[in-house]
Amino acid sequence: MAAPFSAMQKFLPLVFSFGLVLTTRAQSVTDPHVTMWLTAKSAQYARVYETVSDKTSGNAVSTWPRSGLTNGGGGQATNAYSDVQRVAYSTNYVYIQTTGLASYTMGNWFTPNAMTYTSWPTNRAAIHRIPRTPSIPATKPKSGGNGGVLVNGVFVWANGDAQSYSTSTATVSMAGSGVWNRLAGVAEAFNFDAGYGHQPNSGAYHNHINPIALRYQLGDNVTYSTATKTYTEAGTITRHSPIMGWANDGLPIYGPYGYSTATDATGGLRRMVSGFVKRDGTVNLAATGRAMLPVWAASVQGISPTLSAGSYGPSTTTTYAVGGGVTGTYSIGLFAEDYEYLGDLGKTQGVDFDLNRQNVRYCVTPEYPGGTYAYFVCINASGATVFPDIINQEFFGTPVNGTGTVTSISETVTEYVDAGPAAPITVTAAAAGGSVALSWNSAEAATYKVEASSDNATWTTLSAATTSGGLTTSYTATTATNYYRVTLTAIASYDTGGTYGTAVGKTAIVSYGAAVTAPTITTQPASVSVTAGASATFTVAAGGTGTLSYQWKKSGSAISGATGASYTIATTGSGDAGSYTATVTNSVGLVTSAAATLTVSAAATAPTITTQPTSLSVTSGGSATFTVVANGTAPLSYQWYKGGVAIAGATAASHAITGAQSANAGSYTCVVTNSAGSATSDAATLTVSAAATAPAITTQPASAAVTVGSGATFTVTAAGTSPLSYQWYKGGAVISGATAASYTLASAAAGDAGSYAVTVTNSAGAATSSAATLTISAVAVAPSIATQPVSLSVLAGGAATFTVVANGAAPFTYQWSKDGVAISGATSSAVTVANVLAANGGNYVCVVTNAVGSATTNAAGLLVAAVQASAPMITTQPVSASAATGASATFTIAANGAATLSYQWRKDGTAITGAAGASYTITAAQSGDAGAYACVVSNRVGSATSAVATLTVNVVGTSSARLVNLAVRARVGGAGGKPITGFVLVGTGAGKPMIIRAAGPAPTGFGLAGALADP
Repeated sequence: MAAPFSAMQKFLPLVFSFGLVLTTRAQSVTDPHVTMWLTAKSAQYARVYETVSDKTSGNAVSTWPRSGLTNGGGGQATNAYSDVQRVAYSTNYVYIQTTGLASYTMGNWFTPNAMTYTSWPTNRAAIHRIPRTPSIPATKPKSGGNGGVLVNGVFVWANGDAQSYSTSTATVSMAGSGVWNRLAGVAEAFNFDAGYGHQPNSGAYHNHINPIALRYQLGDNVTYSTATKTYTEAGTITRHSPIMGWANDGLPIYGPYGYSTATDATGGLRRMVSGFVKRDGTVNLAATGRAMLPVWAASVQGISPTLSAGSYGPSTTTTYAVGGGVTGTYSIGLFAEDYEYLGDLGKTQGVDFDLNRQNVRYCVTPEYPGGTYAYFVCINASGATVFPDIINQEFFGTPVNGTGTVTSISETVTEYVDAGPAAPITVTAAAAGGSVALSWNSAEAATYKVEASSDNATWTTLSAATTSGGLTTSYTATTATNYYRVTLTAIASYDTGGTYGTAVGKTAIVSYGAAVTAPTITTQPASVSVTAGASATFTVAAGGTGTLSYQWKKSGSAISGATGASYTIATTGSGDAGSYTATVTNSVGLVTSAAATLTVSAAATAPTITTQPTSLSVTSGGSATFTVVANGTAPLSYQWYKGGVAIAGATAASHAITGAQSANAGSYTCVVTNSAGSATSDAATLTVSAAATAPAITTQPASAAVTVGSGATFTVTAAGTSPLSYQWYKGGAVISGATAASYTLASAAAGDAGSYAVTVTNSAGAATSSAATLTISAVAVAPSIATQPVSLSVLAGGAATFTVVANGAAPFTYQWSKDGVAISGATSSAVTVANVLAANGGNYVCVVTNAVGSATTNAAGLLVAAVQASAPMITTQPVSASAATGASATFTIAANGAATLSYQWRKDGTAITGAAGASYTITAAQSGDAGAYACVVSNRVGSATSAVATLTVNVVGTSSARLVNLAVRARVGGAGGKPITGFVLVGTGAGKPMIIRAAGPAPTGFGLAGALADP
C-alpha cells in the first residue's frame, strides 16, 4: 500500500542553516504563536511500536526497524529526540526546529491484509515558519499536502491523500484528474496508529485527522487505556480544547471543543459542528455515478459544477483493489467532493452549523479572549472523524511560504526556548536525612559531572560521570556543602539532522548552604530615539548575589569598555543606530537583558500642516471627525482646541465627536508640536442642526385591477422630516411628472399594466414602497382554475403545501377547506401544513372568488405516511410494438413507489400532451406515429424513466382494388354439381394486400343446396 503515499515524498529532510542573531528568551512574550509549543519531553527519544505484539507488550523501541522489518522507506538507525527542539521569533514570524517525531509512542502500522506496514517515520530536522499576524484574503488560496504544524512539531496535512480519480483509466492514482479527490481519513485509516498518524516512504510522520494522542498529552478531554494502548474521547467535556497547532496561514488549530456561543466564553462548552454533510443521492449525485460537483468544490477547482462525461466520478458500486487481496467500493464519502457545504444549501453558519467551508469560525478562546479566526478538529458524537477533518482544500488565511518549511533563517530572531539536549539545566537541592538530594532536568542518554563547593570558587568532583535518568536525573551527595554544580559532559550519539544539538559544557549551580542567586534583570534598558549629534544612554538594573559585572553589546557584539550598568554614547551618528543588550554576570551565572533599540534621525524640523481640518455640518446626535496631517521630525504631539480652549484628551491627529449636540458647535483648531517647534492649523467650524428623520412608509400603495378605459390611482402615506419629495416608477423606470403622494391613470390602457412603486426622499434619506400591481383586463372575467392542487403523500412530521393558480379578473380572494370545513387563516393561493400529523389527512379544496364570481378546485388528498417514502421504481417496462396503418397500438408500464404516482409519456424525448396514465394508446396509427416511446414516473420523492419501446407502423399499399361482390359463380360437375362461392375484385392495382377468410352463414341458408363446405 506504499503507492498512495508517493505524493508525500516531496517533503525531504531539511538541514538548518543560520545566519542570525539569537538572544536569550524574552519572558514577557505573550503571543501564543511563540508560547504554545510542546517542549516538556523534547529531551526524550522518539519511540515506536514496530508490531502489534510490541504494542500489546509495551515494547517500544528508539531505533527502528529491527532485522526482519527492513523493507520500505524511512527508519532510524540512530536515536532521535522528540517534539520541538527550539523556538525563535522575529517581529513577523515564529520559527520552530523540530524532528517531526512525537513524544508519545508512535506505531504500529498495517497494510489492509494485516501485514506489518513497511514505511517508517524519520527525523525531519525541519525549520517551520509561522506568520504571527495572519492575513485574511477575499479569495482563499488552495491547500494541499503540509497544511501546518502541531505544537509537538508533527506536521498536520490537508484532508486529501494527493490521489484523485481518472475517468479515462477508471482508477484512483497520483495521475488522476484532480476533480474527485480521495480522502486520507477514509482511504488510509487502516494504517493510522493509535495517535491517528502515519508516514509515506519519505518518513514524514503526520496527521490528516484528529491528533488524539497529542490531545491527550495536552489534556483535551481524552482518556487513555494502558491495557489496549488506545485513546478515546472523554464522556464529559471539562475544558475548551487548547491550541494543538498552527495552520500555514498563521491561524490556530483547536481540538473539537469550543464555546457554545462563538463570542461568549460564559455560555458553556460543546463539540463544534462541521459545515458539511455527506451527499445522500438526492442532491446532484445519483447512486450510480458522480456527474456534478458541489458548489464549494467547483469554486475551489475553478470549474463548473456540471461536469462533462470525461470528468465523471466512479460508480458507487464499482470495486477496486485495496491491497493484499482486499477490495473496496467507491462508496459515497470516499472523496472530498462527496460532501455538500450547508452554506450552499440555504443553511446559516452560527445557527445551523459552526464551521465554514475552510473549517474555520470567528470566536473567543482561552488564548484569544478578544477573538480570532480558528480551525477546529471535526468529529461526530461517537468520536469518529468527519469531513473536512482539520484543513480542507483551501486555507482561510494567506500562507506566506507555501508548506511552511524553510531551509534557513535569514533574519535576526530572538530565541524563546532552547529545548531537547540543548535545554538549560535547572538544579534543585533538598535535604535527605544527612545527605543532599540533587535533581535536574536532563536529556536521555546524557552524562553529567557533579561537583561541590563551599565558596563557589573551588570545586570538588563528586561524580565524574552520572548517567541520565531520563527527563529528570537524581544524585545523592552524602556530604552537605554550600554549592553544587552539574555540568553536561557528554551525550550518546543521536540523529541531529540539523544544527540543533548537544550543548556539552552546559553548567548549572544550585546554592544549598548559602543564599547565592544568579543575576536577574529588574529593569530592562529602554529604547531611545535621538537626532544626530545628541547623546544617548542605556541603563539596566539587575539583582543577584555578590559582585555583578556588566557587558554591553551592539547587535550581539561586545562594546569595548562598556562594562557598567549604564552605557552612554556622547555624540550619536547614524552608524550608532541598532540593537543594544546588556549581559549581567556573577559567580552563579549570567542573564542577558531584552534588546533596546537606538534610533538616530537627522536634525529635527518643526511641524508644518500639510492637510488642514475641514468644516463640518452634522445633525444633532450625529458624529463628526476633524483630522490634521502634519510633517516634521517625529515624535509629533497634537492638542485640539475649541474656541481657543484646549480639549481634554484630544491629543491625536484626529478628534472625533460622537452624539453631537448644539453645545459642540463652534470653531476647532489643532496645535502640532515637536522638539523643534509647533504649528497651528486653520480653524474648522462645526455646525450642529436639529436631527432630521428619514422617511418611513406608513401606508403602502395597493394593487388594483381595472378594465380598459377605467381610472386607477395609487397612493402612499409616509412619515419623516419635511419636506418630503416623491417619485413614482413603473417597472423600475421613472414616470415623468409623477412626483406627488398619489399617482392617477385617468383612462387605463393595456400597456399601463405592470408594477408601480414610489420613492419618498428627504434630507435624511429615502424609503421605497413595496410594489403595487396594476392588472388591466378587457372585461371582468369570473375566476377559472388554471392549475389544480395536487394530492400529496408525506411522512408524519413533514410539511405539505397545496397550491392553486387561477385565471380571471384580479383581485382574487381564496378560502381553503379540509373535508368541507373552512381552514382559519388559509386565505392565500397556497396553504401549508408545517408539521403533518395523522389528523391532517383528508381532502383539501380551495374556492377562488373575484368581483364577478367564484370557482372551486378539485379535491386534493393528503395522505400521511408513517414510513419513509420511496422514489418510483419501474417494475414492468413498456414493450416495442408494430401496427398497420390505421390500426391501434398500446404501451403499458407498471411501477412501485410512494403515492401518488404521476405518469408522462414521451415520444422521441418530447412530452405527449394528455398522455398521463400508466398506459398510452394510439387509436389509428399513422406513419408519423412511428418512433421511440418512454414514460417518466414521478412522485414527491423523485422520478424514474422507463426503457424505450419502439413503435413500427407498416404502411398498407394505396391500390384502388376492392372486393365488390360475393356470389355463387359456378357449379362443380355441370348443372347438377355443387355450387362454388366466389368473389370479384374490381379496380386497378392488383397488388393490394388482402386477407381472404371464409366466414358467415353457410350457403345453404340462402337456398343453395349441395354447396361446398367453408374452408
